Amino acid sequence: MHFIITAILAATLYPFYNWMVAFLFVGAILVDSDHVLWYWFKHKQFSPTKTFKYCTDIEKYSDIKEYKGAIMIFHTWDALLISFIIALFSNIFLMIFIGLAVHLICDFLYSYKLFKGFNFQYLFKKSSIKFLWKKYILTTKQ
Repeated sequence: MHFIITAILAATLYPFYNWMVAFLFVGAILVDSDHVLWYWFKHKQFSPTKTFKYCTDIEKYSDIKEYKGAIMIFHTWDALLISFIIALFSNIFLMIFIGLAVHLICDFLYSYKLFKGFNFQYLFKKSSIKFLWKKYILTTKQ
């Protein structure tokens, strides 16, 4: 769904932004790379195939507890804010920001449908900066 909506948006914005619309796909599609990073962090192994199975199993069983504990660093309010601030100075980052915003809206609608009222803020209220600070900065100082 992300790809189709982004492709329609890219076709709409192409007359105004030309080749830069390709960066919509960075924000809308590649943002999900944080699922692989989370799986790697949680299970200490890098496996795109196992990551995909893990994510589809969570959806299949509507494992809200697992979603509550996950930190998807690109699916956070601060990632959206940082991309918005940079977008004020760069059309390329504007495209990334728009793609990210579209992605998060699609995720919100999908999770609402999937979990029949699941509170999306469990993902979106988290801070990637806070998580990375605690995990990598504070632990290395000790």
